[in-house]
Amino acid sequence: MSLVQQAMQELSLAQEYFNRSTRNLGEELSTYAPAEGVMTAAQQVAHAAHTVGWFMDGAFGAEGFNMDFEGHARIVMGYTSLAAAKAFFDKEIEAAKALVGTKSDADLMMPLSEGPIMGGAPRMAVFGALTDHTAHHRGGADDLCAAEWGDAADALYGYVGERAGEPVGALRRRANQPMSLPWRR
Repeated sequence: MSLVQQAMQELSLAQEYFNRSTRNLGEELSTYAPAEGVMTAAQQVAHAAHTVGWFMDGAFGAEGFNMDFEGHARIVMGYTSLAAAKAFFDKEIEAAKALVGTKSDADLMMPLSEGPIMGGAPRMAVFGALTDHTAHHRGGADDLCAAEWGDAADALYGYVGERAGEPVGALRRRANQPMSLPWRR
């Protein structure tokens, strides 16, 4: 499998797992935040979406990683609809796939710009980082459900009874483990 194919697969799996983990967050939870001063459900999803584009711009854009985190926060904090945030996530993943589809394996092995974000690592490194980041926010979505519904979150995510003999929550915990590409071992 080529590096481009691996990157495309990583993006597809990140999308699949993220969407699976957020599918039961309904529009009525858009503005729900488990505590004062933290992101709402819609903002969590928008943050994960926005970061997909940030990784792609950082890896392939002329300017590298945009470190204007206040500007990023303004974009994310403007989201009040889970439906809109979920659509944003899918749009960003599809744009990343389209971009990667124009690259060669040699392009993916070129070093990232020197700097505080993976400076000098091959561009391919952003796909593992992106997956780890979405996995982190899959856990955030899980925490939102658990905060709102307690142990019922396992049933909402569809994990109860999916694998015989595993305790409730085991699959949820496994689903939130970061994935790894072969070159990262």
